[in-house]
Amino acid sequence: RLILPVYAAPGIDTEKVKEETGFHVQWGPTHLDDLPRYIANGLRRTNDMYQVKFGLQDRLEQALANGTAYAMSFALVMIWWPGFFLKASGLIYLVFLFTFGLYPYFPDEKNWRRALLQAGILSAGLFSFAIWQRWTQADILLWEGVLLATVLLAALDACGSTPLHKTSIRHWITEGNYKS
Repeated sequence: RLILPVYAAPGIDTEKVKEETGFHVQWGPTHLDDLPRYIANGLRRTNDMYQVKFGLQDRLEQALANGTAYAMSFALVMIWWPGFFLKASGLIYLVFLFTFGLYPYFPDEKNWRRALLQAGILSAGLFSFAIWQRWTQADILLWEGVLLATVLLAALDACGSTPLHKTSIRHWITEGNYKS
């Protein structure tokens, strides 16, 4: 018997697993922490075992993972412009840590209000920092552009899907929410 988390179900061919390994797939709780309780409960999930926990540690891990993936996607820039790469990577991490770390405090995404609020707060903070550091107008425009592109990327990345809730980038752009 192979007990898998229920949200791993998309893309798992249980018959193929059985055929190739001899294991019977059983859908268990969402989180590994609930596995002992699941087993003690006769291999039955309770309602709370379906719930996705997205606490601060989970959100920060996700922010760092996403930040790393996106920073590394343009790592070749480091060869020619190492300073730009380091600053842009720092900005990417800042955006993802901000958006994921404070996720529960932002409104639901409706008419792009979460993305716009995040963009506004981060843009105002960057602009204030730029004024304090006496950046040139060209530097301010460059880094505000990088910041806003990163916020847009984070918002589009949040269009992800689950087995119960499918979303799309097209829907987010046309409707301003993640509920397609």
